[in-house]
Amino acid sequence: MTHILIYTDANRYFGTEQNNHILGEAFHEAGFKVSFAQPAASHHLIQLRQALGIKHIWLNEDDSEPRVSEILAQVAPDLIVFSDHGPVSNLVAKQIALKKKVPYLIVSHSADPKLARDDGFDANELQKIYLGAETVISTSQANIDLLNGKFGLPLDRGVVVYPGRPAEFFTEPDLEVRKAIRQSLDIPENHLMCLTVASLHPRKGVQYLHDAINHLQGAKKLDRLHFVWVGEGDYETGQISRFQSVLPQTDMAGLMDASDLFVYPVEYAGSPLVLLEAMAKRLPIIATAVGGVPEIVDETGFLLPDPIWRPIGPVLANTIHWMDQSEQLRTEVGEAGNKRAVQYFKAETMANNYLSLITMVLKRLANKKAAQPGIYPTVQLQDSTELNR
Repeated sequence: MTHILIYTDANRYFGTEQNNHILGEAFHEAGFKVSFAQPAASHHLIQLRQALGIKHIWLNEDDSEPRVSEILAQVAPDLIVFSDHGPVSNLVAKQIALKKKVPYLIVSHSADPKLARDDGFDANELQKIYLGAETVISTSQANIDLLNGKFGLPLDRGVVVYPGRPAEFFTEPDLEVRKAIRQSLDIPENHLMCLTVASLHPRKGVQYLHDAINHLQGAKKLDRLHFVWVGEGDYETGQISRFQSVLPQTDMAGLMDASDLFVYPVEYAGSPLVLLEAMAKRLPIIATAVGGVPEIVDETGFLLPDPIWRPIGPVLANTIHWMDQSEQLRTEVGEAGNKRAVQYFKAETMANNYLSLITMVLKRLANKKAAQPGIYPTVQLQDSTELNR
């Protein structure tokens, strides 16, 4: 039985870990033996995987080369899937896999341009690691472009596989859940609930939403609007009108059922899962055109300028007001987003694309002698163009 090790620096219940879980379950259901190596965690996804018999090896922040070598020798994987928060994740393990000729592929979930300005990485070393990988995957073309331009990924490398969300986000709104959540937040049914899900931090744009709310209040256009921000952080929100912050909770689908509009004014984003979830839930999107956001939203929502280069408070306020004035417009935009999410962003679509790539890699490894140097088979990804390695 082929043994796949998912090696990751993700442990909290956020995007990378959620994608890892979908992959782990899909590989298990496809008949592979699956193990995880990751920082210690105890959330419900861990428990679900353990119930399937998937083994977890807990990593430490300061794991040295001998410790990582011991883990790889103990697990003896046929293939490692390095699932990374960013380009410099899991470097020691990648270097060891390359040295010991253990086949691996890389999934880079985010390529934050801010990291490219840091001096803490060696682009030449990253390039060696990328060249040694069976394939390099990322969650958007924007991320691939950044990896090419800033982090040493060769220009002929890189496959895009969009993330996917589970079936619970593609269901019709639960009206009872909607009513209960809105009552708990003291939001009348005939008012508009504008939802944001992100860290309560300036990088995630809370100050731009604050500015927009001030514009709406000054223009006396705030009467029907309520803003709910789900996330933790230290931004002072006490003086923001009609704004309340809520700690993260697992019932994100229910929160989206309770909402009427999704606002995402961030300074950077890779391929944020919350946008996929909001689109699946038919929430009209207002977001900044940064990172992988334009690829996700495409023409199904309202994209605002990058806030780093231009103040967006006034245009964000005007767009929210415009959406507030037309229920028909909100419905049309929400339906368009749902249609796109159904086509591209289901969990099974993502899982099938990864299984196709894994199958291709394993066949190539098994038939290396028969393959011509530099010639690689292509694989048809669902709802994607045919991509070479």
